[in-house]
Amino acid sequence: MLWDKYINQGAGAYPLIVGYENQLVEYSLTHPDVLDLLWRKTRILYPKPTVWSSHPLMALDAAGEYLLKALQDPDIQKLAWERHGFRSGLLGTQNDPKVLQVVGLPETIDAVIHMPHTAVMERILEVLQTGGQGAQNAYRPG
Repeated sequence: MLWDKYINQGAGAYPLIVGYENQLVEYSLTHPDVLDLLWRKTRILYPKPTVWSSHPLMALDAAGEYLLKALQDPDIQKLAWERHGFRSGLLGTQNDPKVLQVVGLPETIDAVIHMPHTAVMERILEVLQTGGQGAQNAYRPG
């Protein structure tokens, strides 16, 4: 895992790592033995605007409807935040960083843009897989 490599090999090998906020939260919760070291070595940066990753769910049957309703339950939203670092997208649901043992999390995320369209993400992956070859011909929405 990326966080293990960062902790074990240090900033010399991994001076900059990128991940989702929830990955840091989950790592912190599952590795309390390295929290002190993690906080001494880590600075959290949020680009402005940042990307809000969303995971839409479409219910196709009664079981899906049940799951959709359950995921909107305030207690499940609280559990998702406090055990996994998933911020709620529900109006009125608070995600208090103080309940987590993670230093540096902002109380709110205020500057957000949507994830790029699928075609853009596919083009980014193509460029990354070719080591940057062809980057000058990057996708430009029409």
